[in-house]
Amino acid sequence: PAAVTKDSHPVKAVLNDLLASLKFVFTRKALAFAILAMGAGVFALSCVGPLIAVYVRDELKSNEIVYGSINSLLGVGMIIATLAIGRFAQRRSKSHLILAGLLTMGGGVMLMGAMKNIPAAAAGLFSIGLGVELVLIPGQTMIQAQTPVDMVGRVSGSLWALMSVAQLPGMLLSGSIVQRIGITAVFCVTAVMLVLMAILGHFRLPREQTEVAMTASES
Repeated sequence: PAAVTKDSHPVKAVLNDLLASLKFVFTRKALAFAILAMGAGVFALSCVGPLIAVYVRDELKSNEIVYGSINSLLGVGMIIATLAIGRFAQRRSKSHLILAGLLTMGGGVMLMGAMKNIPAAAAGLFSIGLGVELVLIPGQTMIQAQTPVDMVGRVSGSLWALMSVAQLPGMLLSGSIVQRIGITAVFCVTAVMLVLMAILGHFRLPREQTEVAMTASES
């Protein structure tokens, strides 16, 4: 068998692939925004998700039946978004869908923080589920469509590494932060982060949105 050289060391190869994919992504505004938006969506979900049980108990003063009922609406929102995107989103700008998803998530989280009642919590969780899929599915589609074949594996690997990393801070920090500032403040800060990300995308990606919309209308 051939000798193993320094250049073929597995760790170095992985790092080289990671650096190559990051360089490729962050020299393209649309792809960079898509990946950052997906990371923000996963981070927000990891902040809110672990706190739902505590939110129902301490803020809504309700029981496990209410928790199970409203928590299931998160999954219902995801399912409906997945079905709707496959049917209605083919002629729509992927950037517009990502921005709409960020705003929908932000609105849902803010609703839960501002109006502490069961209907608002149910609507908020449904909106979060709807919004996160509006971010993730168009984001993945945009990345697949705009990445050359020889870079797809490396970019996809970097994307899922980011998704994994984005979950950890939310799960680790949400509990300790809640003890200091409260669940309402955590929800409001998370909602503001999502809205700011959407605003950033709106001003950073005007050309890409227009080009995609024009392409869809001509097809």
